[in-house]
Amino acid sequence: METLNYREDVIKVNGLRVTSLTMVGLLAEKLPSMARDAHINMHMLREADVSNYLLVVLDNLRGARKVGLEEADKTLALKVAVEVRENLRNVDLSIVDSCVEVRTQGGRKLGEHDLIVQVEYGKGALKRFLSVELKLRRLWTRDETEKRRVQLREECVGQRPASTRNCSWWQQEQGKYSGRLLVLVLFPDRAESSKVFKVNCDMLLDGEARFRPLFGWLGSRHSFDPLQVPQLAQAKAAPKAKAAPKAIATPKVIAKAKARQGGVSAQSILAKLVFRDGFAELKALLQATGKGEHNVWYWANKTRSDGWTRIDLYQKEQRDYQSSRRGAKRKKLGGSGPWFASRTLCLHLLALWGHL
Repeated sequence: METLNYREDVIKVNGLRVTSLTMVGLLAEKLPSMARDAHINMHMLREADVSNYLLVVLDNLRGARKVGLEEADKTLALKVAVEVRENLRNVDLSIVDSCVEVRTQGGRKLGEHDLIVQVEYGKGALKRFLSVELKLRRLWTRDETEKRRVQLREECVGQRPASTRNCSWWQQEQGKYSGRLLVLVLFPDRAESSKVFKVNCDMLLDGEARFRPLFGWLGSRHSFDPLQVPQLAQAKAAPKAKAAPKAIATPKVIAKAKARQGGVSAQSILAKLVFRDGFAELKALLQATGKGEHNVWYWANKTRSDGWTRIDLYQKEQRDYQSSRRGAKRKKLGGSGPWFASRTLCLHLLALWGHL
């Protein structure tokens, strides 16, 4: 299949010509799943890990076509994806999947969720899921930005005219999710080469009549109270999600645990750990809390069965054999690779163990 060059060929998606920003946005949507499938954090992804093209469904063409990516596109997409993830984590939302297709019962594709995020701690410690629409735009004036913002909000819930209704599928999906997020990445510079951007987010929870700014916009809440998320969208709403994590221990239980353990705080324990790209070795966490390094497999399997995904817990691969010199017999190392947990998961475990 021929690889198209968007700079030389006039190709369109949803009536708009494909540009560098189009390809950056499409790639940024795919990166969370790529990192998850590779069992690594998005901070660890590099340009070399990304293909030189994307399969894109173009206007007036049947099937997906290869559209080439430039190195600058990859670099910027990685930066955008990481920044979006960090902004969501700052309001207690974590990405659990991306580019999730929406299909009819007959199998026809209607659209897709750009991202799916979860709120982990609400009433009863239920996992609630929200669908995310991710858009990248170059907008230079306040009036133009507000006009486009309103238009994208309407598109997100399928309220635009048929010619621009590219999210009308949401109306049949909204009962499965607790709300909808519109993440708008704004590039305020007219120069196409500019890499400066700002991440903004609007939120529409189930049962609400209008979007509200969550972060980035003027008047944003800058915080997310999971108790206000409607109790819809159980674990079945997110693909491949398992049972929800157990509830964090009550204040009374925590107080008793602190008394037994000398009141060692979670922050003092985390300060002793070495975090690389947001992850620390689970064995080190167990050693720091006196749980014993021999319990690594128990806690790794327990957290996985409680619904924690590879975004927060992964096992590093380890070679089975090694050879010290050419012609020598290979020596079997044995054992398994170490487990690594995100800061969010470390805090969850510390809470269960009575350090919060």
